[in-house]
Amino acid sequence: MPPLHPQDRHQLAAALGYFELEMIGEALEALDGLSPEAGAHRDVLALRLMVLQKAGNWSKAQDTAARLTLLEPADPGWAIALAYATRRADGIERAQEILRDARTLHPDEALIHFNLACYACQMGRLEEARESLQAAFALDSDLRAQARSDADLKSLWPEIEKTP
Repeated sequence: MPPLHPQDRHQLAAALGYFELEMIGEALEALDGLSPEAGAHRDVLALRLMVLQKAGNWSKAQDTAARLTLLEPADPGWAIALAYATRRADGIERAQEILRDARTLHPDEALIHFNLACYACQMGRLEEARESLQAAFALDSDLRAQARSDADLKSLWPEIEKTP
């Protein structure tokens, strides 16, 4: 990917500054002021995704995460972000499909298993949630602490508390 033009780099820095100050409208305006070529740049898309998530604009966040997933398919974080936005834009079932596909590509990504556990638990499929949680914990034992307070997993909190 070619580097950004200096004017676009300056505009991107301004957008980041606005975002850090939680001036979301201004951050989006700065991002919208970038050249069309810059708008497709990975760093620009990543910042746009963060801004849209903060704004709660889930359908646009979903579109941006989908672009990043296509741009960098080896990064499981984009699939997780896509599922997160999709859950809010289109529902949990569609988000689960995205993560099941992502699990095939990234079987060793603990957060994919963790989020699948959250979705299964929310859908009342507790055995599936337990299995996904065990896979997540096997890959990253630190997720156990997060599971103990994640509201999506509330149905499983008593048994999560009992395990080391």
